[in-house]
Amino acid sequence: MKKYILLSSAAACMVMAPTGAFAQETDTTPQAAAGNDSDAIIVTARRRAEDVSKVPIAITAFSGDQLQAKGVTNTLELTRLTPGLNIAGGGTVANPFVVLRGQSKAVTGTGAPGVLTYFNDVPLPNYGSLIQTFDMANIQVLKGPQGTLFGRNSIGGAILTYSQAPTHEFSGYGSVDLASYDRTQFEGAINLPIVQDKIALRLAGQIGHDGGNVKTFLFSPYTIDMSKLNFADPANSPGFATPGQLVPSNRNVDEYRTASFRASLLIEPTDWLKNVTVFDHSLIRGIPSTVTASFGSFNNGLPAIYQFSPAAIQGSIGGPDTPLDQQFFGNVYANAIIPALAQCATNQIQCNYQVAANAFTAAGNKSRIQYATEDPWEARTIVKGITNTTSVTLGDHTLKNIFGYRSVDSFSNTSLSGLPLPVITTASQVRLKQITEELQLAGSFFDDRLKYTVGGFYYTEKPDGLGGYQALEVNALFGLSHSLSTTYLYNKSKAVYGQIDYALDALVEGLSFTAGARQTWDSQSVCTTGQTVNPFGPSMLITSAGGQAGIIPSEDACNSGDVAADITAESLPKAKFKKLTYTFGLNWQVTPQFMVYATTRRGYRAGGYNTPIFDPYLASAQTYQPETLTDYEIGTKFRWNAGGMRGSVDLAVFTGKDKNNQLPINTSNLNGGTCIPEALTGGRVSDCSVGGVPGALVRHGTQTTTDNAGEITLRGFELATSITPIEGLTLSGNVGYVDTKVDKINLNPALLNLLTSAGRYAPTTIIIQGQPKWTVNGNMTVDVPGQVLGGNLSASLDFHYNTDYQQVEVRVPSQHQFDLRVRLADIGETGVTATAYVKNLTNEYTRIGGGSTSPSGVGVSSFILGQSRTVGLQLLYKFGS
Repeated sequence: MKKYILLSSAAACMVMAPTGAFAQETDTTPQAAAGNDSDAIIVTARRRAEDVSKVPIAITAFSGDQLQAKGVTNTLELTRLTPGLNIAGGGTVANPFVVLRGQSKAVTGTGAPGVLTYFNDVPLPNYGSLIQTFDMANIQVLKGPQGTLFGRNSIGGAILTYSQAPTHEFSGYGSVDLASYDRTQFEGAINLPIVQDKIALRLAGQIGHDGGNVKTFLFSPYTIDMSKLNFADPANSPGFATPGQLVPSNRNVDEYRTASFRASLLIEPTDWLKNVTVFDHSLIRGIPSTVTASFGSFNNGLPAIYQFSPAAIQGSIGGPDTPLDQQFFGNVYANAIIPALAQCATNQIQCNYQVAANAFTAAGNKSRIQYATEDPWEARTIVKGITNTTSVTLGDHTLKNIFGYRSVDSFSNTSLSGLPLPVITTASQVRLKQITEELQLAGSFFDDRLKYTVGGFYYTEKPDGLGGYQALEVNALFGLSHSLSTTYLYNKSKAVYGQIDYALDALVEGLSFTAGARQTWDSQSVCTTGQTVNPFGPSMLITSAGGQAGIIPSEDACNSGDVAADITAESLPKAKFKKLTYTFGLNWQVTPQFMVYATTRRGYRAGGYNTPIFDPYLASAQTYQPETLTDYEIGTKFRWNAGGMRGSVDLAVFTGKDKNNQLPINTSNLNGGTCIPEALTGGRVSDCSVGGVPGALVRHGTQTTTDNAGEITLRGFELATSITPIEGLTLSGNVGYVDTKVDKINLNPALLNLLTSAGRYAPTTIIIQGQPKWTVNGNMTVDVPGQVLGGNLSASLDFHYNTDYQQVEVRVPSQHQFDLRVRLADIGETGVTATAYVKNLTNEYTRIGGGSTSPSGVGVSSFILGQSRTVGLQLLYKFGS
């Protein structure tokens, strides 16, 4: 108990996490770490290099050196350093779920994100947006709508990442990191001048592996003795099934491996022309660790769907009016599969839900075991990219062209429930490519009183092979609901924008205003396929990233309709949307150290299609419109130095109105049809009745339907502060608070009627996904005076805390974590730095996100685990300038 009191007391005196972090433009030379008033803290939040203390935007920024000193290896770890930011893994490690100021992306479906990640000024796709933070120049987290200079889908903010650009000096570094759980990481970079002051090349790479510590058991499916099936009498041929068994996997579920590299080429033929090309490639293998979060109430060890009599189960699945193969499966399911599960002894966890629930409870709800039908190690993401930035300097004006190309090839498989039985197993294949082009002109007039940025932006995203935007297979309840759908999605966006900043020193010294606007035109078109998989077939059709020809219909087959008889192919016409976004602000630099500002901004999240094609009754819900957020923010930035002490305070207070909120609604398992009298319109013939009232059978095959469901008011603040009371001691920290109020719920009437008619839950409120109400970060750093073993010794203790939050139907508990690092830098002036560290010092059982929830009747949910206590040692060697 004493260790918690001691560590909590230390954290309380910090005032919370790192601020004043240095971040430089990609072509500037890194300067000393922030905290000294003489240090320039440069960011590019307004598309030009500026001192962060003079930029009227809430920003948290980190230099490459600070990322290295903090042990940050990818953007997921920014959560423990940044106020209000929460990032968790998605279907694979490479697909993070980013939340900022109440904005995120839909957990499922094709919805757009609310927070965009950029790499060298190029927006990244939804998938594959995790950045390995080796050899970085800086990372900047911008908070609030960035709809003018960064455009669509930055409604909650943007994460700007910049790799280290080549320079004209020979230099580089190499590092080795060894830690618990078979963690190894090697990275390095070398900068090579090719033609002095004209051409330079920089090569960088990272190879990493973490063995994880969440044990995996693979479930071998039940087997059916087909010889006992009587095809002449389907009503009385149950066949016979034997239970499946659990087999320990030779890999932990949270094991992952990365292999990434970059090659950057700088060409400066003249002092007014500069070109930087960066090629990057990443392979990331593994999935987040999903384990059971909670159990419902089970009788006899089985969920609600299995509580009915065999005759009732048989009748509901394969009644006499259903096709013969469905009748066969109904009989086998009711009279063979369920009895096969019942054959398991009551103490066998692999076949009994209640035993699993009891074991979970006995472990204090802190299980580190996952069960799956497919090998999680098959999950992997390959990302390739090229960015090219050409700058032409014309006096006080700069013309810049930014080209970007990204391709993503991602495969994941997950047991959503995390249970010993494979209740819900999914597999997903994503293959897409993205091209962006941006032309920008920036400069100043009237002795720098007027600064401007204008530009145009073009973006296209399209399928890049089998699976396209996503091929999704879902097998629920041992083949009871087994489907495979494919979405070939096209997104296009065009925009023009402009922003000015004008100094009003003639009125009040230091006063200026900002005004900007952006007009965007978006379009989306899609072709989808869908099929119900034969329950007597394999438990999963998609089992790996390759070999899917003949399983997933191609895009050409989708568009032409040339698919098998049991597959539907549907094309939706181009949907078009447009939106005007803006920024207005008033900024006052009261003194060189003190600034106040007030701003209002509008950002938006792009609209799009729900797929596949809906029943005519639901046609009005086929598309969803853009979501907008208009915010108002006031803030202050203060740097001070007095009496030998120095520090900083940054405060931003905001409120915003979110309209046309894009709410993802669970509409799974409605493809069997729901009888709705109101659907009898347009000459439609009745094929069902409700209480004697004729109606039409409405089938809905969409797992998640996005609807513009209402309006929300968001309020909150971010406070970041740092103080150095004596030389060698720095206390810093930040706190973020976000509160939401639902002002209006307004579901599409036809969709609402479908849900209520089917006896399904219709949302009565809007719950922000993945957003903790409070986040708190703290840091205490001690620099030992003089030299120790010929180097500079320092120690830092970091603290992170966030309150609980909702993700899907899982309530993720609050968590806290301490990290300790002891660093001996530049030992003997050799360029060698040694760092010993402990992550999760007190070995807390942390949950960093929700998995997916099981359908009603299964009664389980799951979450993603954080890292156990990890002890490691890193050696870093820097050479050259």
